[in-house]
Amino acid sequence: MIVNRDQQETHRDHISFKKETDHEASSFVGKVDIATFGKDQYHWHPGDTRFVAHAEHAGEFSVVANTKGTADPDGPIVHTNQIAGKDGRMICQLHRSW
Repeated sequence: MIVNRDQQETHRDHISFKKETDHEASSFVGKVDIATFGKDQYHWHPGDTRFVAHAEHAGEFSVVANTKGTADPDGPIVHTNQIAGKDGRMICQLHRSW
C-alpha cells in the first residue's frame, strides 16, 4: 500500500523493488492492480454545530448539532491497472489525500 498524505497535490513517483538481503534490484514484471480512494472520490463535510458554554438543562451536551455531516463526493473507488517494466520499475500516480 502506498499513501500520499499531501492533501493538496497529486504526485508521480517511481516504484522499484530491491531484495532486502543484498539490496540488489529485483524485477517485477506484470500487471499491477491499483485502487484509488482519495479526495476526488470521497470528502467529508462535517455537520454544523453550536457551542453553548452552559447547557440549558442539567445533563444536556454543551455542543449542539444543527445539521448532520455528509460525504460529497461519496465514491466509488477508482480501479485501474498498470504494467510493470522488465527493469522492475513502475511510475505511479499518487492522488491527493483527504
